[in-house]
Amino acid sequence: MSLVSFVYNRDFFTVVSDGRAVVDDGLNRGENFSKFRQLNENTIIGLTGSYATSDDQGNFLFDTIVNQCKLFLSDYPTKEAFEHIKIYIRSIPFSADGRKVVTCLVSLGDINSKAKETYVLSVSNIPNDEPNIKVVNQDGQYGYTILESSYTSDNLDTKKFLMNAINSREVTKHNLLKSQKELNSYVSKYDQSVNDNTFQQMLLRK
Repeated sequence: MSLVSFVYNRDFFTVVSDGRAVVDDGLNRGENFSKFRQLNENTIIGLTGSYATSDDQGNFLFDTIVNQCKLFLSDYPTKEAFEHIKIYIRSIPFSADGRKVVTCLVSLGDINSKAKETYVLSVSNIPNDEPNIKVVNQDGQYGYTILESSYTSDNLDTKKFLMNAINSREVTKHNLLKSQKELNSYVSKYDQSVNDNTFQQMLLRK
C-alpha cells in the first residue's frame, strides 16, 4: 500500500513517500520507487494502493493515471481539472488485488493566477469512499494529508505522530520534510508495505 504524506499551506507544500513497490505484474519495481509525480509546475499527485493490473493497452496503471491527470491539467484550469480527475479516478474499476487506486493531488493553482490558494483533492476508486476537495487560502493555515494502508490506519495514529513531530521544532520548510521523513521511518517499523527509503519534494509559489 505504501505511505505518502503532504503538508501544505497557501504558499508551498511538501511531499514525502517511501520507496517500496509491492506489485504482482511480473515487474520488480524494487525498493526505490517514488509514489508521487509532478504533473505540472504547480501540481503533484501522490498514489498508493494496488497497481498490479495494467490498463487495457498493457501499460502500468500507475503511469496511465499520471498521464491522464497531466492531460486534464493541460486542458483545464486547476479547479475544473480537479473535477475531471475526481470523476476519472472514481470510474476506474476497483479490485483489491490490482486496481485499488488511492490518490491525493495538491496544487498551488493556475500558473499565472494571482490568487494565493492551494487546492487539495483526495479521491480513490474504493466503493463508498467519498472524495474531498479543499482550498487553503488563509495566512498561517496549514493542512496535511496522509495516504496509508488499512493496517497502518487501524494500528497506528499517524496523524498524531506527524503533528507531534511538526510541533516539536520550529515550523520551517526543512523541518516539515524532516517530520514527514520521521513519520515514514516510524511506519516502516510496523507496516511491511513501507520501507525506510524516502523520496521528497517541495513546490513553492512563485
